Amino acid sequence: MDTVVCLHILEHVTDDAAALSRIRTLLQPGGRLILLVPNDPTAFGSLDTALGHKRRYSAQQLSALVDAAGFNVDKILDFNRISTPGWRFNGKVLKAGTVSTGALKMFDRLVWFWRRIDASLPWQPMSIIAIATRRD
Repeated sequence: MDTVVCLHILEHVTDDAAALSRIRTLLQPGGRLILLVPNDPTAFGSLDTALGHKRRYSAQQLSALVDAAGFNVDKILDFNRISTPGWRFNGKVLKAGTVSTGALKMFDRLVWFWRRIDASLPWQPMSIIAIATRRD
């Protein structure tokens, strides 16, 4: 394969290092890995547990993990800052196990607005995206 896209999977896997090593074996030399994971270990709460997350990552942790699995990290991108306050409030304060359907519908209706302001928000993003190349 020339590219593997792994979106919101790695945080569910018990041995994330082994999973990345296996992904590497599927890629041709110079192949790309695109990996999206939840950001900020301090945001781990009841919502993460309910979703079966084993962990959240910092950019530094993800970069080191991907590097150790035999990849060159080309970029780490921030993704979805707007959701962070709600995630933290629901998962750490309310200890909720789900996000309400009404809140999700409202969020979806305003995505056009969130996209315009997301990069200017001062807090950590909900997710990070690593773009990496198989090292040979």
